[in-house]
Amino acid sequence: MKSEENFPNSALFKVMVISAALILTVTMPLITVPSGHPVSMENKSSRHSYYPLFNSTNSNKIGSLKYNLNMMNNALSTGNISGLQGEFPFNDVFVQSTGYVYVTDRASDTLSVINGSSNEVVGVIHTGVFPNAASYDTKNGNLYVVNYFSGSVSVINVSTGRVVKSITVGAYPYGLTYDSHNGFLYVVNELSSNVSIINGSSNRVVATVDVGSEPMGDVFDSNNGNVYILNSESNNLSVINGTTGRISGSIYTGIRFALAGIFDPANGYMYITSLQNFVGVINPSDGQLIKSIPVGQLPSSLALDPSNGNIYVVNQGSNNISVISTQTQSVKYSISVGANPYGDAFDPLNGYLYVTGQGSNDVWVINVSNESLVTKILIGMYPAGIGYDSRNGELYIADERSNSVSVLNANTSRIVKNIEVGLMPFGIAVDSINGNIYVSNRVSNNVSVINGSTNNVVYSIETGLDPEGIVFDPVNGNIYVSNEGSNNMSVISGSENKVISSIDHLNGYKYFLPRAPHTYGLSIQIAIDPSTNYLYVPNYWSHNISVVDGFTGKVIKSIYDSLFPDAAMFDKFNHDVYVSNFGSESISVISTETDNVTQTISLGFRPYSISCVPSNGYIYVSNFNSNNISVINTTTNSIIGSIQVGSGPFGSVFDPDNGYMYVTDFSSGEISIISISPVQQKGQSPTIYEVLGIAGIGLAIAAAGVTLFYRKKKKIS
Repeated sequence: MKSEENFPNSALFKVMVISAALILTVTMPLITVPSGHPVSMENKSSRHSYYPLFNSTNSNKIGSLKYNLNMMNNALSTGNISGLQGEFPFNDVFVQSTGYVYVTDRASDTLSVINGSSNEVVGVIHTGVFPNAASYDTKNGNLYVVNYFSGSVSVINVSTGRVVKSITVGAYPYGLTYDSHNGFLYVVNELSSNVSIINGSSNRVVATVDVGSEPMGDVFDSNNGNVYILNSESNNLSVINGTTGRISGSIYTGIRFALAGIFDPANGYMYITSLQNFVGVINPSDGQLIKSIPVGQLPSSLALDPSNGNIYVVNQGSNNISVISTQTQSVKYSISVGANPYGDAFDPLNGYLYVTGQGSNDVWVINVSNESLVTKILIGMYPAGIGYDSRNGELYIADERSNSVSVLNANTSRIVKNIEVGLMPFGIAVDSINGNIYVSNRVSNNVSVINGSTNNVVYSIETGLDPEGIVFDPVNGNIYVSNEGSNNMSVISGSENKVISSIDHLNGYKYFLPRAPHTYGLSIQIAIDPSTNYLYVPNYWSHNISVVDGFTGKVIKSIYDSLFPDAAMFDKFNHDVYVSNFGSESISVISTETDNVTQTISLGFRPYSISCVPSNGYIYVSNFNSNNISVINTTTNSIIGSIQVGSGPFGSVFDPDNGYMYVTDFSSGEISIISISPVQQKGQSPTIYEVLGIAGIGLAIAAAGVTLFYRKKKKIS
């Protein structure tokens, strides 16, 4: 053992540990966002905490975050409260003192916070990469989260919701447990086969203890003060003395592939899951394996109900829960759950069991008294394209994973309807001539046509493979769809609602390898110059822009751009086209007079979509990995500010009637609503409200009753 300081002695006392792989009692007050009205933070007591989306200091003229709309529960909250959702829920932890369940969201690097009273996601905490498990230090009030791929532990001050420190530990930390006797945390590092011991007072590693092969979990025994390390490959338990911090022994269990464990203070036994489909019962006093209890396939975690002595075992492979009686040491019955469950946590306040579903990206809430499903809490939703129809004052949001389009009322900022469309809807375009909304469905290879008056699907139009970008052309009434899989564009007639032609040879690069997350081959956003009816189509893999004549369907020219161009937008004020470059963190400015790149503007990480506000002439760029919006003055082509939003901002659209910009936050499953001043009022004709050519991901404002004037100018090919 490598030690930097002595471990403190403390009196022995019992602590009840309720565990799902690794569960500890946490004290963490949150503000619950009530449905129906925005919440003001001004009169809230300082004892409350929340998880803010911190904004940069902005002048009012560029805009600031006003509301967050939670897409899961349709709750609207003020801009400093996050309603974020997570991705790939892994483990969950019940906190008895607050009644909250904390879910580690591996893919989105967050903790989702669920209110056990309302069963709603009420907050989020950002962590390191791939959070696996969490534990709470009752002495200092910090929450500790192990980050598997970061090789670190995030220390979170629960009163502010901020990460106050990141502690480097061993390779691939998998789990951790808290010793309430000495105030130390024990982090098991799977790849380096050791345990990092953190002093909660100093928040630093004070010792590193070598243990068995591939440790996956650890269990604190509140009766004797020892910590037991589950070595999955060496079939034993390493025993760490909580007083000395040294290895005091090893218990051979014969349990291979031990993954998780729990201690029952009532009988003094430990229960350990084995991926060989059983739970081993160990007596820590003599190290004897009392019994092996057969359960379902691939048991991954356990939770204890101290009121009846039941242990709930999540079986990842058989999609069910085995209920073990600690009195008889046998399975009483099983409960079926959702796809690929992993973690579970029991809430003794409401008698519900919370089970994370990795396959369905949700949390199942089960009433264990009658084995009934109470509700399912969706953790991730993936809103992508968004479009605004000023005829009915509604916004249309493509929900990629739910295969539906959410209809949002701009007056109330609430979801009023969900419309089933094709598989994995992505882009949205609003046709201001016929009042239809066109939705590109990536997996079903078609476009769903929604009637804006009835909000019902009226047509389904077959396209090429993997349709993504989609835009409405007000000059000829056509809808253009970029098909990534077939490397072409389908041209749909808005009057006939059918494909009338196909545009090929866009100089794009067709995929031959699996796609990385959030990257696209052809454009997600297409720009249109209405004076010439030329389309500017970004080609992600070939790093160029195809210029297409919208009248003839011919490719006129290819413009070399920076790395991985994704989205394009035409600025009607200076007649330039702005192209976001996902791979080079920049915006390219293209002159439509010469069709050449005239300037490059550096941006945040992974810029995606582009939107424009006619009232101030600024363009707004969504930076996917920076979680903010860059604001560019097109007169000077310089960045004048940024606005912090939710996780993974993707599409955006401006509503000139209320002065709000709506941003789809892909990774967090929410809509960020930005207030932009001054507000342009209705009836101020002849202002053209259309944001032309940005409907590649549905970023079009279809203004009714507005007359458009175009002039044909000579192009330089």
